[in-house]
Amino acid sequence: MKRGIILLVVDLFLLLIIIIPFQTYAATYYVSTSGDDTNSGIESEPWQSLYKTSTSINDGDTVLLKQGDTWLINENKRTEFKVGCGLWINNDNITISSYGDDITDKPVIDASGMSDPQLLRSTQSFAPIEVGTVYNIEPTNAIIKNLNLIGPFLGSTLQAYSIGDGFTVKNCDFTGDGWLDNDVSDAEALMIIGNDDDDILIEDCIFNTYDTDDYYSKAIEIRGGQGHVIRGNIFNGYTGGGALRFSNYVTGGLIENNYFYNPDFRRESNQAWALVIRSCDGGTFVVRNNVFDLIGGSDEDGVAGDDVRGIASWFDYQATTRKIYNNVFISDGVGAGVKAQGSSTSTLEIFNNIFYNLDYGFDSSGGEGDYTHFKNNIFWNVDTQRDTDIATEVGSIEVNPLFVNPSMGNHEPYDVMIELGSPAINAG
Repeated sequence: MKRGIILLVVDLFLLLIIIIPFQTYAATYYVSTSGDDTNSGIESEPWQSLYKTSTSINDGDTVLLKQGDTWLINENKRTEFKVGCGLWINNDNITISSYGDDITDKPVIDASGMSDPQLLRSTQSFAPIEVGTVYNIEPTNAIIKNLNLIGPFLGSTLQAYSIGDGFTVKNCDFTGDGWLDNDVSDAEALMIIGNDDDDILIEDCIFNTYDTDDYYSKAIEIRGGQGHVIRGNIFNGYTGGGALRFSNYVTGGLIENNYFYNPDFRRESNQAWALVIRSCDGGTFVVRNNVFDLIGGSDEDGVAGDDVRGIASWFDYQATTRKIYNNVFISDGVGAGVKAQGSSTSTLEIFNNIFYNLDYGFDSSGGEGDYTHFKNNIFWNVDTQRDTDIATEVGSIEVNPLFVNPSMGNHEPYDVMIELGSPAINAG
């Protein structure tokens, strides 16, 4: 009897081995320019190269780059490693962040030394980080935070292609140090090409794309997907491409608490648009609590551009709702706060905004007034509050909101907090 019990226990143990797979545990790896790729990757024995890191991580791993260290990406890296970037992610649930004693001294991945535009235009353009670069791989839940990414911006500084659900970029600095002086267009700091359900979050980042020679550059371009949140970022510089651009069938998003400033007219374009929502495919876009600073735009000869816009939106394919409220649009006498179309397939709601020192508060671009709702806005020194084909707005007032400091100048952000006692408070 005992022998039978023992055999039964052994059989059950073997069965458990067969049906329960071996579990792999997520690991944390440390990387420092003073490390060595033959190390184990623990904090006391960090790896050194981004190539080692990219080829060694697995699903669920965390990679920590040492604060204060800089990784330089150049043509030699491409020849040596046969890749087009510094660090790439093709695994699920990967986190890229930093370690050290000073979170303000972010690790730097610098590709600004790239100088051959044809090399950069090849099938894999250089980027400090790429996500989902292998065909048919759609990494999910990638998190990138606490980094300083410097790119030539001929191509993208951070590229994310065919990503799966859950892509997060937080507290990163993007700098266009080394924009190349040639007639290339369509470059961006952060390019994301998504699928149906992506839930992209970009939060608390700084995009320094001012003083470029690319007349169609963007800080962020998002193509496809839905549920995207762009929150708490600073956009320094924008051209005709838009600092933040949604296009190609994006289905809804939330844009809140961002600051856009320094319009930059370059090359063949006299346009500088902060936020572009174009050719989207249904859903609801909410744009709230942002500052659109349109002051100081000029071309490379110092001539002021006239087509500067806080928000530009048109060509929606399906029923798209855009709610634009609680924003500040401030300029130095030129441009439009919002230039957008309402139509039978697209509803536009503009309310509780401040329009300050503009040519136009709202330019409908020939849209249909029945699908545009315009109410409870504040205007000051605006030549044309809204197009005449839009029904008279309800509850709007014309009064100086009394900003704390609307004229700081020298390409610095403006303080558009309203002073205590402003006539705009509890009015309209």
